[in-house]
Amino acid sequence: IECLTQLLRNGVRANLRIVVEIAKKWSEQFTPKALIEMFEEFNCYEGTYWYTVSFVSECKDKDLVFKCIEAGIKCSATVPQAIKFVTQICRVHEHFDAKE
Repeated sequence: IECLTQLLRNGVRANLRIVVEIAKKWSEQFTPKALIEMFEEFNCYEGTYWYTVSFVSECKDKDLVFKCIEAGIKCSATVPQAIKFVTQICRVHEHFDAKE
């Protein structure tokens, strides 16, 4: 995670795609919680969104589903399809607390 953090520190825009791809590939080893905290450290909601959409459909952890929804809403200005995806998740996902 230190290497990914350094990549983001050196330029979020320039390195976001590679950081997200590595995060998806090594998610189990790094843990989703630690990876999301890393993206949040840089207020990189787009990173959190692209990372979490890779597994949110099968996710049973309501906190991770919420993080995906939150990130999708916060990055919707730069990722227009995020609102559509978030709407779909809110409608159909079984492990999502609408009160949050």
